[in-house]
Formats: sequence, structure tokens, C-alpha cells
Amino acid sequence: MLFWTAGCRKATEPPAEGGGFSVSGILVALKKPASTMDSDTTWNIYTLDPATGNMTLLPVSTSSYSETTPVFENGYLYFASDRDGDMDIYRADPQTGEVVQITDLPLSQSGPTVAPSGNLIAFNSEEGYGTWDVVIYDLQNQTMKTLGTPGRMDIDPFFVNDTLMVLVLQDYDGYYSQDLWLYYLRNDSLAILDHTPDNQNARPRVSPDGTRIAFVESDLYLTYSYLYVADFPSMSGRTLLLGESGVFVKHITWSPDSRYIAAVVSSGYGNPGNTLYIVDVRTGSYTIAYQGSPGEDMVVKDWE
Repeated sequence: MLFWTAGCRKATEPPAEGGGFSVSGILVALKKPASTMDSDTTWNIYTLDPATGNMTLLPVSTSSYSETTPVFENGYLYFASDRDGDMDIYRADPQTGEVVQITDLPLSQSGPTVAPSGNLIAFNSEEGYGTWDVVIYDLQNQTMKTLGTPGRMDIDPFFVNDTLMVLVLQDYDGYYSQDLWLYYLRNDSLAILDHTPDNQNARPRVSPDGTRIAFVESDLYLTYSYLYVADFPSMSGRTLLLGESGVFVKHITWSPDSRYIAAVVSSGYGNPGNTLYIVDVRTGSYTIAYQGSPGEDMVVKDWE
């Protein structure tokens, strides 16, 4: 189902504390458990150096609000925040620290992705009753388009370029499986990319060089969650990169040179993901770039 609606309200917030900032490395949203000495039950945005594991807090985050799912595109940082009471999409200017509210919609929005031109942004938008839609927002015309089917879990948009997006739509075969789809912006059409019966696919991320796609595959009962890569868009050469007992892959992003994937893992569904793996796509070998404290939870979406 595709339809247009009126645009979102934009509201300018005061410049973030500390003014400007720089983005380099892996963009991380981190929530510390309340039991730690530096207790913080909100999500905050950091950059992580994959070589050292050192994190730098970005000044868009404060102890008062939760900011998560950050991406950096066209010189701006986009993220979700609850600073107006529920999760909406915001944009921060790293030069000035100014934060602008992009959406003001009912319920929650998260997981922004931005077209390279900077004209379109897509995100997850809560529909209600635990279901979500994918929404594309035209920043110039301030109009929105919703992709998906009411009452389904339609999530994880990712712009490949200005004319193509990958996303996850649910219930292709009537068994609540989640499949990878392509959305062609030029002719407003959807096409199936990969259908794996009785499985749930998520987090599709096309490599910066446009040749490979990484994604997370789980069974319907979420007893496992593995990292796969395949050639894009043919889906040939499908390879299991990270899939072993006790490793539940939750979030992924590509390195700028398309050689590595950063993957947040936990010990199972519902458990916080507090370990960050760096996986070599060519060899399948991996190192641990960050080992969080018990109870920490982490999201990665972008690597600059």
C-alpha cells in the first residue's frame, strides 16, 4: 500500500550544549544500565573508534533525553529523540550544534535513513498495537508516503541511492515472515528482493560500493539471529558471516571501504546487545571492538 499525506511540522531547537562536533568512526547509540556507577537510563549518541574501542559522546545528547539510531548524511546528523515527549526524527548541524525537529507524528519514529541528495528521509513509524510502517518524507515538499500493509511489521528502510531503497515487509507468504524488498522511487513500485519462507529478515544494508548487501536473518521464533551477505541485487553468493551459538546479531553497518561490517550482538532475543564485532567480509574473521558492561545496550546504523 502506498499513499501520500500532508507533511510534518518542523521546529527549531536551541543549539546543542557544547556547540559543534565532528563525526568520525562508528556512530553508536548506547544505553547504560541504571545499576552502574555512572547510571544513565537514557540513550546517548557516541562515535566509536574501531581501532581503539574509545567512545566520544556527541553534544546532541544530554542526560534529559534519549537519542538513538543515528546516521550521518550530507553533512548532517539524523537521529530519533524523545525530547518532545515521544520519539521523533531530528537533524543536527555539526558546525553549529543546532538541532531541528523533522517529524511530529503520533506514537514513535526511529531508524532514519537519508537519500544521498538529502531531499528524502525514510524511517520506521509506529502504527499501533506493536506494528510499524515505513514512511518516506520529502524534506522539500513536506509530504509523506507510507509503504507497507496496515497491521504488519514493515520496517528497516535503507536508501541505496536517490532512486532505490531496500526495506523489510512482513507477511509475503501469510506466515508472518519478513522479507527483503526493493522500492523504486522513479515509478513508485515495490519488488521482492529475497523471500526466505518461515524466516524473518531485517537490517538490510547495501555496501557503500553498491555490490553487496548485508542483512540479519532469524527464524520465526527468534531462537537465532545470523549475519548474511550476498551480491546485490542478484542475491547470489549468499554467505553466512556470523552465526554461532550464543551470538544473536541485532544491528549492523558497513565500513566506508565496504570491507568490514560492524555488528552488535547479544546472547539472545530480548537481551541487551553490548558487544560490537568487526567482521572482515572477505575472510569471515572478526575481532571485538567494544565489550560493554553487563546490561548495556547498543545500536549501530552508520560508519563514517
